[in-house]
Amino acid sequence: MSRILAFALIPVLITSPVFALTPNPDAQAAFDQAAQMRASGNLDAAEQLLKQAVELQPDNPMYHFEMANLYADMHDRFKSGRDKDRADAALQRVTQELEETLMLDPGYVPARFNLAVTFKRLGEFERSREIFRDVIAQAEKTGDSQLKLQALMQIAEIYQIQGFFDEARDTYKEAREIDYYNTGIRDALEDLEINERNAKQRSDQQGTMRALENLRQGYQNSPLANSGFGQMAQAQNQSTAGQQALPYLGMMLAQQFLNRGSRSAQNEDY
Repeated sequence: MSRILAFALIPVLITSPVFALTPNPDAQAAFDQAAQMRASGNLDAAEQLLKQAVELQPDNPMYHFEMANLYADMHDRFKSGRDKDRADAALQRVTQELEETLMLDPGYVPARFNLAVTFKRLGEFERSREIFRDVIAQAEKTGDSQLKLQALMQIAEIYQIQGFFDEARDTYKEAREIDYYNTGIRDALEDLEINERNAKQRSDQQGTMRALENLRQGYQNSPLANSGFGQMAQAQNQSTAGQQALPYLGMMLAQQFLNRGSRSAQNEDY
Protein backbone atom coordinates (compact mmCIF):
# COMPACT_ATOMS: atom_id res chain seq x y z
CA MET A 1 0.00 0.00 0.00
CA SER A 2 1.23 3.46 -0.81
CA ARG A 3 2.74 5.48 1.99
CA ILE A 4 1.03 8.58 0.69
CA LEU A 5 -2.38 8.32 2.30
CA ALA A 6 -2.69 11.88 3.57
CA PHE A 7 -0.64 15.04 3.81
CA ALA A 8 0.69 14.55 7.28
CA LEU A 9 2.32 17.94 7.86
CA ILE A 10 -0.98 19.77 8.42
CA PRO A 11 -1.25 18.90 12.15
CA VAL A 12 2.43 19.60 12.85
CA LEU A 13 2.98 23.06 11.43
CA ILE A 14 6.30 24.69 12.26
CA THR A 15 6.46 26.57 15.56
CA SER A 16 5.86 30.29 15.97
CA PRO A 17 8.37 32.89 14.84
CA VAL A 18 9.82 35.63 17.01
CA PHE A 19 9.16 38.94 15.30
CA ALA A 20 10.77 42.28 16.09
CA LEU A 21 7.41 44.05 16.19
CA THR A 22 6.59 45.40 19.65
CA PRO A 23 3.29 43.81 20.67
CA ASN A 24 0.29 45.66 21.99
CA PRO A 25 0.04 44.66 25.69
CA ASP A 26 -3.67 43.85 25.51
CA ALA A 27 -3.20 41.99 22.27
CA GLN A 28 -0.32 40.03 23.75
CA ALA A 29 -2.40 39.12 26.78
CA ALA A 30 -5.16 37.78 24.53
CA PHE A 31 -2.58 35.93 22.47
CA ASP A 32 -1.05 34.28 25.54
CA GLN A 33 -4.49 33.22 26.78
CA ALA A 34 -5.26 31.82 23.33
CA ALA A 35 -2.11 29.70 23.50
CA GLN A 36 -3.27 28.27 26.82
CA MET A 37 -6.74 27.52 25.47
CA ARG A 38 -5.28 25.83 22.40
CA ALA A 39 -2.94 23.72 24.53
CA SER A 40 -5.89 22.58 26.63
CA GLY A 41 -7.87 21.64 23.52
CA ASN A 42 -10.42 24.45 23.78
CA LEU A 43 -10.09 25.55 20.17
CA ASP A 44 -13.23 27.68 20.05
CA ALA A 45 -12.08 29.82 22.97
CA ALA A 46 -8.60 30.05 21.46
CA GLU A 47 -10.09 31.26 18.18
CA GLN A 48 -12.03 34.04 19.89
CA LEU A 49 -8.97 35.20 21.81
CA LEU A 50 -6.78 35.15 18.72
CA LYS A 51 -9.36 37.15 16.82
CA GLN A 52 -9.25 39.68 19.63
CA ALA A 53 -5.46 39.86 19.40
CA VAL A 54 -5.63 40.36 15.63
CA GLU A 55 -8.22 43.11 15.99
CA LEU A 56 -6.02 44.94 18.49
CA GLN A 57 -2.87 44.57 16.40
CA PRO A 58 -3.64 43.43 12.85
CA ASP A 59 -0.08 44.08 11.60
CA ASN A 60 1.49 41.45 13.86
CA PRO A 61 2.38 38.45 11.65
CA MET A 62 2.83 36.17 14.66
CA TYR A 63 -0.88 36.38 15.42
CA HIS A 64 -1.83 35.39 11.89
CA PHE A 65 0.70 32.56 11.90
CA GLU A 66 -0.74 31.15 15.11
CA MET A 67 -4.25 31.58 13.75
CA ALA A 68 -3.18 29.37 10.83
CA ASN A 69 -1.92 26.77 13.29
CA LEU A 70 -5.22 26.91 15.15
CA TYR A 71 -7.28 26.43 11.98
CA ALA A 72 -5.03 23.49 11.10
CA ASP A 73 -6.00 21.94 14.45
CA MET A 74 -9.65 22.62 13.69
CA HIS A 75 -9.28 21.04 10.27
CA ASP A 76 -7.96 17.85 11.86
CA ARG A 77 -10.77 17.78 14.41
CA PHE A 78 -13.51 18.27 11.81
CA LYS A 79 -11.89 15.75 9.48
CA SER A 80 -11.72 13.09 12.19
CA GLY A 81 -15.40 13.82 12.91
CA ARG A 82 -16.19 13.38 9.18
CA ASP A 83 -17.46 16.94 8.90
CA LYS A 84 -16.04 17.56 5.44
CA ASP A 85 -17.56 21.00 4.86
CA ARG A 86 -16.17 22.48 8.06
CA ALA A 87 -12.83 20.72 7.55
CA ASP A 88 -12.54 22.23 4.07
CA ALA A 89 -13.50 25.67 5.37
CA ALA A 90 -10.85 25.44 8.10
CA LEU A 91 -8.24 24.47 5.51
CA GLN A 92 -9.10 27.54 3.46
CA ARG A 93 -8.66 29.67 6.58
CA VAL A 94 -5.19 28.15 7.08
CA THR A 95 -4.28 29.37 3.60
CA GLN A 96 -5.67 32.85 4.22
CA GLU A 97 -3.83 33.32 7.51
CA LEU A 98 -0.53 32.06 6.10
CA GLU A 99 -0.84 34.39 3.12
CA GLU A 100 -1.53 37.26 5.52
CA THR A 101 1.56 36.28 7.53
CA LEU A 102 3.70 36.43 4.40
CA MET A 103 2.23 39.78 3.37
CA LEU A 104 3.40 41.17 6.69
CA ASP A 105 6.72 39.29 6.77
CA PRO A 106 7.67 37.96 3.29
CA GLY A 107 10.93 36.50 4.57
CA TYR A 108 9.42 34.14 7.11
CA VAL A 109 10.27 30.73 5.63
CA PRO A 110 8.21 28.50 7.98
CA ALA A 111 5.02 30.28 6.89
CA ARG A 112 6.00 29.81 3.26
CA PHE A 113 6.77 26.13 3.81
CA ASN A 114 3.43 25.57 5.55
CA LEU A 115 1.58 27.42 2.81
CA ALA A 116 3.06 25.01 0.28
CA VAL A 117 1.95 22.08 2.45
CA THR A 118 -1.55 23.50 2.62
CA PHE A 119 -1.82 23.95 -1.15
CA LYS A 120 -0.62 20.37 -1.48
CA ARG A 121 -3.43 19.27 0.80
CA LEU A 122 -5.91 21.26 -1.28
CA GLY A 123 -4.72 19.50 -4.43
CA GLU A 124 -3.23 22.65 -5.93
CA PHE A 125 -0.05 20.81 -6.82
CA GLU A 126 1.52 23.30 -9.22
CA ARG A 127 1.21 26.17 -6.75
CA SER A 128 2.52 23.97 -3.95
CA ARG A 129 5.54 22.85 -5.97
CA GLU A 130 6.33 26.43 -7.00
CA ILE A 131 6.34 27.59 -3.37
CA PHE A 132 8.52 24.66 -2.31
CA ARG A 133 10.98 25.72 -5.01
CA ASP A 134 11.06 29.17 -3.40
CA VAL A 135 11.77 27.51 -0.04
CA ILE A 136 14.64 25.56 -1.60
CA ALA A 137 16.11 28.74 -3.06
CA GLN A 138 15.97 30.37 0.37
CA ALA A 139 17.48 27.28 2.03
CA GLU A 140 20.37 27.31 -0.44
CA LYS A 141 21.05 30.97 0.33
CA THR A 142 21.20 30.28 4.06
CA GLY A 143 22.89 26.89 3.81
CA ASP A 144 20.00 25.11 5.51
CA SER A 145 20.42 21.64 4.05
CA GLN A 146 17.72 20.04 6.19
CA LEU A 147 15.11 22.55 5.07
CA LYS A 148 16.10 21.88 1.47
CA LEU A 149 15.80 18.12 2.06
CA GLN A 150 12.30 18.50 3.54
CA ALA A 151 11.15 20.63 0.61
CA LEU A 152 12.57 18.14 -1.90
CA MET A 153 10.75 15.28 -0.19
CA GLN A 154 7.51 17.24 -0.40
CA ILE A 155 8.03 17.93 -4.11
CA ALA A 156 8.82 14.27 -4.75
CA GLU A 157 5.60 13.21 -3.02
CA ILE A 158 3.61 15.65 -5.14
CA TYR A 159 5.09 14.14 -8.30
CA GLN A 160 4.28 10.68 -6.98
CA ILE A 161 0.68 11.61 -6.19
CA GLN A 162 0.30 12.95 -9.73
CA GLY A 163 1.75 9.77 -11.21
CA PHE A 164 4.94 11.44 -12.50
CA PHE A 165 7.12 8.60 -11.28
CA ASP A 166 10.34 9.47 -13.10
CA GLU A 167 10.27 13.02 -11.75
CA ALA A 168 9.50 11.74 -8.27
CA ARG A 169 12.42 9.29 -8.43
CA ASP A 170 14.84 11.98 -9.58
CA THR A 171 13.74 14.30 -6.77
CA TYR A 172 14.04 11.62 -4.09
CA LYS A 173 17.55 10.90 -5.36
CA GLU A 174 18.37 14.61 -5.19
CA ALA A 175 17.26 14.57 -1.56
CA ARG A 176 19.40 11.48 -0.95
CA GLU A 177 22.47 13.42 -2.08
CA ILE A 178 21.96 15.62 0.98
CA ASP A 179 21.59 12.71 3.42
CA TYR A 180 22.55 9.42 1.78
CA TYR A 181 21.85 7.24 4.83
CA ASN A 182 18.41 8.73 5.55
CA THR A 183 16.07 5.76 5.99
CA GLY A 184 13.03 7.89 5.20
CA ILE A 185 14.34 8.55 1.70
CA ARG A 186 15.13 4.88 1.20
CA ASP A 187 11.61 3.92 2.29
CA ALA A 188 10.14 6.57 -0.02
CA LEU A 189 12.02 5.15 -3.01
CA GLU A 190 10.84 1.63 -2.18
CA ASP A 191 7.27 2.87 -1.86
CA LEU A 192 7.60 4.66 -5.18
CA GLU A 193 8.52 1.40 -6.92
CA ILE A 194 5.45 -0.33 -5.46
CA ASN A 195 3.21 2.60 -6.35
CA GLU A 196 4.53 2.72 -9.92
CA ARG A 197 4.11 -1.04 -10.40
CA ASN A 198 0.54 -0.94 -9.11
CA ALA A 199 -0.30 1.98 -11.38
CA LYS A 200 1.08 0.11 -14.39
CA GLN A 201 -0.95 -2.96 -13.51
CA ARG A 202 -4.13 -0.89 -13.23
CA SER A 203 -3.39 0.73 -16.56
CA ASP A 204 -2.81 -2.65 -18.21
CA GLN A 205 -6.08 -4.00 -16.80
CA GLN A 206 -8.03 -0.99 -18.01
CA GLY A 207 -6.48 -1.33 -21.44
CA THR A 208 -7.50 -4.97 -21.63
CA MET A 209 -11.07 -4.19 -20.58
CA ARG A 210 -11.32 -1.47 -23.23
CA ALA A 211 -9.96 -3.83 -25.88
CA LEU A 212 -12.47 -6.53 -24.95
CA GLU A 213 -15.33 -4.05 -24.97
CA ASN A 214 -14.26 -2.80 -28.41
CA LEU A 215 -14.22 -6.37 -29.70
CA ARG A 216 -17.68 -7.01 -28.30
CA GLN A 217 -19.09 -3.83 -29.81
CA GLY A 218 -17.35 -4.53 -33.11
CA TYR A 219 -18.95 -7.98 -33.32
CA GLN A 220 -22.42 -6.59 -32.55
CA ASN A 221 -22.05 -4.06 -35.37
CA SER A 222 -20.59 -6.54 -37.86
CA PRO A 223 -22.53 -8.47 -40.59
CA LEU A 224 -21.70 -11.68 -38.73
CA ALA A 225 -24.05 -10.67 -35.92
CA ASN A 226 -27.00 -10.81 -38.34
CA SER A 227 -25.91 -13.97 -40.16
CA GLY A 228 -27.00 -17.51 -39.59
CA PHE A 229 -24.12 -17.90 -37.14
CA GLY A 230 -25.39 -14.98 -35.10
CA GLN A 231 -28.93 -16.31 -35.12
CA MET A 232 -27.73 -19.72 -34.01
CA ALA A 233 -25.78 -18.18 -31.14
CA GLN A 234 -28.87 -16.23 -30.13
CA ALA A 235 -31.00 -19.38 -30.15
CA GLN A 236 -28.52 -21.07 -27.84
CA ASN A 237 -28.87 -18.25 -25.29
CA GLN A 238 -32.60 -17.72 -24.93
CA SER A 239 -32.64 -16.15 -21.49
CA THR A 240 -31.86 -12.46 -21.08
CA ALA A 241 -29.63 -13.25 -18.12
CA GLY A 242 -27.61 -15.66 -20.22
CA GLN A 243 -27.19 -13.13 -23.02
CA GLN A 244 -25.95 -10.51 -20.58
CA ALA A 245 -23.69 -12.78 -18.57
CA LEU A 246 -21.68 -14.31 -21.38
CA PRO A 247 -19.76 -11.19 -22.49
CA TYR A 248 -18.95 -10.19 -18.90
CA LEU A 249 -17.91 -13.72 -18.03
CA GLY A 250 -15.57 -13.69 -21.00
CA MET A 251 -14.10 -10.40 -19.87
CA MET A 252 -13.65 -11.71 -16.35
CA LEU A 253 -11.92 -14.92 -17.48
CA ALA A 254 -9.68 -13.04 -19.86
CA GLN A 255 -8.83 -10.60 -17.09
CA GLN A 256 -7.99 -13.42 -14.68
CA PHE A 257 -5.72 -14.93 -17.32
CA LEU A 258 -4.00 -11.60 -17.79
CA ASN A 259 -3.52 -11.16 -14.05
CA ARG A 260 -2.15 -14.67 -13.66
CA GLY A 261 0.42 -14.04 -16.38
CA SER A 262 1.30 -10.69 -14.88
CA ARG A 263 1.79 -12.13 -11.41
CA SER A 264 3.90 -14.99 -12.69
CA ALA A 265 6.08 -12.59 -14.65
CA GLN A 266 6.54 -10.31 -11.68
CA ASN A 267 6.86 -13.15 -9.16
CA GLU A 268 4.57 -11.37 -6.73
CA ASP A 269 2.47 -12.93 -4.01
CA TYR A 270 -1.16 -11.69 -3.98
